[in-house]
Amino acid sequence: MVIVKVPTVNMIDAQTQFLQETGKTEVKLNEFFGWLQDGRIAKEKKEEKIRNKETEKMELKDIELKDSNFMTAKEKKAVLKHWEKFLKDGVKTKDFSKKLYYHLARHCDFTAHRDQYGFYATYFDNPDQSIKFLRQFDKDSGCMSVEYGTAWWMDRGEYKDVNSEMCKIADEYKTGLYERLKDNAKSRDIEMAKKLLEKHGISVDLE
Repeated sequence: MVIVKVPTVNMIDAQTQFLQETGKTEVKLNEFFGWLQDGRIAKEKKEEKIRNKETEKMELKDIELKDSNFMTAKEKKAVLKHWEKFLKDGVKTKDFSKKLYYHLARHCDFTAHRDQYGFYATYFDNPDQSIKFLRQFDKDSGCMSVEYGTAWWMDRGEYKDVNSEMCKIADEYKTGLYERLKDNAKSRDIEMAKKLLEKHGISVDLE
């Protein structure tokens, strides 16, 4: 069973659009949800294409990367560009590309977490988790794998060059990111505390 979320339009508007675009006179659920799924896939491809164009314009300082069995030097450089944009713009959903996700899941000691969106939800919906994630690429924290507790991923032969560069890029943005993430965590905790206190009829000014 495929579950499709329609965040920007309500279901009635979506069904009306379906009838207009397909020329059909009635809404059959299997056809309707298939149409929604196709639309979501098309939108993702369009967004990925835009991200790729944006990152192609970015310039990285001269770095030496080597072809690997499953990743060319050109592909490694593309991942680094996506990585820098992701960190520079504040780890936003729109900047978490498939290229970046696949490299993290395959070559940086992260498990897949189901898919690209499951991975993002695991590490970036919660600022505390985001801080843990970022510390894996922080040389001051030893670049220890979040999920396996070792730094072996940094010495992985064929990907040592690109992974090492990821840590160097993270070093440029980590201070600002840590501050922002800690502020987000504090605001979230204060809101949670307020709700718990209100539940028990207690009113406290926590600002």
